[in-house]
Amino acid sequence: MSKIAKKMTIALVSFLISFGFLTNLNNKSYITEINVSGNTIVIDITKSPTHTEFVNFDGNLTDALNTVNIESTNLDLPIIADALFISQPSDNYSTLEMTNIMNFLQSGNKSLFIGGDADFGGYNATHTNILLEFLGSKIRLDSSQIIDSVYNDGMDYRVAAMNYSSGIIGTNVSQNCIAGIIMHGACAILGYEDSSTVDLRNNTIEGVEVLLSYSESSTAANIDGSDTEYDIYSKDSVDESGDYPAVVCETLLFDGKKSYIILAGEVIFSDYKRMYDQYTSNGVYNGGIHYGQMFVNNLINYFLDDSNYIIIDEFSKIPILSFLTFVPIVACFVVIIKKKKSMK
Repeated sequence: MSKIAKKMTIALVSFLISFGFLTNLNNKSYITEINVSGNTIVIDITKSPTHTEFVNFDGNLTDALNTVNIESTNLDLPIIADALFISQPSDNYSTLEMTNIMNFLQSGNKSLFIGGDADFGGYNATHTNILLEFLGSKIRLDSSQIIDSVYNDGMDYRVAAMNYSSGIIGTNVSQNCIAGIIMHGACAILGYEDSSTVDLRNNTIEGVEVLLSYSESSTAANIDGSDTEYDIYSKDSVDESGDYPAVVCETLLFDGKKSYIILAGEVIFSDYKRMYDQYTSNGVYNGGIHYGQMFVNNLINYFLDDSNYIIIDEFSKIPILSFLTFVPIVACFVVIIKKKKSMK
């Protein structure tokens, strides 16, 4: 083989390898899509969040014929909107803004998604928790950073949340998620009831469901050194660590109307560090594949589906059941009367 032929062969092989590598990267690792349409989604970045890029999320929502409004100056939340996504509030909402959010939820068939952050770099969970308190919510952000030396994407703060719930909602939103999702610099979720914080790992609160947790090897660290009522999980001893709630849902009922709050320890719907993606940022966890995009799409498909807002009044079943109980008795009387008549 001539030198020219060898060079051409080497060049061709190199091209094919490069083409195959790029093709593999450009091909999605799994099939997932947003299948609800006709919704209006508001993404709020008015409170100085770190994560403000939602190109992939916005694109997938609009491709499914939904309308997306990204609010960067003033929160304009029309009552006709179906969902509000809030990214890492680093400032407080005004009373008027919180009242508008409350009215939004009370109108029924609404979803409020909030993404928090770790306490690293001075992020303060209090801004989110003030809003949640105003809304009468039973969930809060824990003021900590979750680290995991075993299940991560190359660094212990790029943690894998991988324990999906077997609850009613959790089962629906984890469909086809055969591995975890990567959350970059995240915190955990607390319960809050009767003016006290609640460890959701071993306690339940009515209307609250943990959808996804970090692994059993995860630990909570108090990076900013604060000591507030929300610095709970970081006070665990070593043998208490693990399984911290990463994404939690709360069902709200308002005079026969239902709405939801979904609280996550990171802005999992953002482009930051490929959280709303199929590939990990560093290619370490699970061969470089994670299920963040599928999990978020599943959340959208579930919580923006109108059928999940139907409220069944348990008490309304009582008269129906009572009536059905008497049907066989009445039928027996009818048969007896007919027999008596035929014997005459």
